[in-house]
Amino acid sequence: MVTLRQYQRQDIDKIEETFARGILHVLYVLPTGCGKTTVFSSLAEKYFHQGEYVNIIVHRNELVEQIHDRLLSFGIEAGIIAGNTKPDLSKRVQVSSVQSLSRRNSPAADLVIIDEAHHCLASTYTRLWKEYPTSRILGVTATPIRLNGDGFDDHFEVMLNSRPLHWYFDNRYLVKPRHHVCANIDSKLIPTKDGDYDREVLDNIVKEGKVQADVLKAYQTYANEKKAVIFCQNINHSKSVAKLFTDNGIKASHLDGDTPEMDRKRIVRHFRSGRIKVLCNVDIVSEGFDIPDIEAVILAALSKSLAKYKQQVGRVLRLAPGKEFGLVLDCVGMWHEHMATASDDFEWNLKGQPKVKRDKPLFELPSDLCDEDFSDLPLFANDKKGNLVALSNSFDHPDVSEIPVDVSLIPIADHLSRLVVFEAYLAKAQKSGHKLLAAVFDYKRYVEMQNRGLDKQEITYCQNRIHQLGIEVKEGFWYYLSENSFKISA
Repeated sequence: MVTLRQYQRQDIDKIEETFARGILHVLYVLPTGCGKTTVFSSLAEKYFHQGEYVNIIVHRNELVEQIHDRLLSFGIEAGIIAGNTKPDLSKRVQVSSVQSLSRRNSPAADLVIIDEAHHCLASTYTRLWKEYPTSRILGVTATPIRLNGDGFDDHFEVMLNSRPLHWYFDNRYLVKPRHHVCANIDSKLIPTKDGDYDREVLDNIVKEGKVQADVLKAYQTYANEKKAVIFCQNINHSKSVAKLFTDNGIKASHLDGDTPEMDRKRIVRHFRSGRIKVLCNVDIVSEGFDIPDIEAVILAALSKSLAKYKQQVGRVLRLAPGKEFGLVLDCVGMWHEHMATASDDFEWNLKGQPKVKRDKPLFELPSDLCDEDFSDLPLFANDKKGNLVALSNSFDHPDVSEIPVDVSLIPIADHLSRLVVFEAYLAKAQKSGHKLLAAVFDYKRYVEMQNRGLDKQEITYCQNRIHQLGIEVKEGFWYYLSENSFKISA
């Protein structure tokens, strides 16, 4: 059996072959949790033994220590350029904080490695291309996309993509995620600031309790006793969530960029050991946080940043003993904001604006509906009690404007994706003046073309939607529908 380390070796060979062709600036992309630190540490090891110089650049002090320790496992004692650490430039391999490096003379380097390279358009990074005009520069990231959609073709000549995400799932190098989601908020009503949603406005909306699922209830219902990370809106929000959990007997702590170093190390150590079950933070644990046995992530902060979203959900995909799956509890509708889940691949390119690439589409309309405009379709599902729950609140759709948004979590499953097709048939019937019950038969026909029958959740959904629109149907109709569907499924 080929090990992950051997596949990583193949990626290393691709990088070296690209450099050997005279290309100096390479962007290497692989999914979160698939070993980018191992890949670039292996490259550093090779350059080190060839007598050459390497500078590995990161954007946070925590990562400096983490990568320094990883290099020790490769037999390399690296120098550190960060904070109050006294630099030792006699070492041929350096691990540098980009902030510290911007205030000092850059060390010699035949190879410059930029970790989390999606940050490299910041001014603290762009100077590196002038500082190292003849050096090889390798950028490494899982998310080569900026908030404004810009790509990286101004900085890198070639993008090398590793294997698709589903390959790592299928070969059990990552665990598959399970998503539980709530209604998404109406983001059109939230102003933007610096390209993302205005956090102050979002904070006020969150305080009103109308758009965010209850994070404590979500944890207690789906992730009780599991090691979890919560991504919060701001520092005050993070502290309040940590206190909420602590007050309810769940050991939780807050972490932010201003947390003193000794406190940060203690909190992370206790979280790693399990003394702390829940870690609340604001953008601290999104990138490079290497604790594989994190079992759940709870999203409690809405953002337009696809990179941030993919980095956050990626925290839960790493393998660990006894870990069968990663749990994503999306309490703010990030899945709907980006129309993607943790298991979706993206077709990344140097110019930005990636396309989502799925084994199965989130939803795909059949050919007889493709000419219609269904951009404002609502999406509903049934909770455990059979109540109709709104998963999106595009309430321009006829007759549904008065439905309150339910922010309790329910699992995303294939039938939720398919139900968009039923909504499309329902909208078509309304537009054309046909009987709304025709949508049920159209949807049943669509399902049977896939060689299966309607499941109980789908029938309950159709029943609730027809009833909600004021159409009374005899109970025997649904019984007949279910009996025939289950025979087909069998």
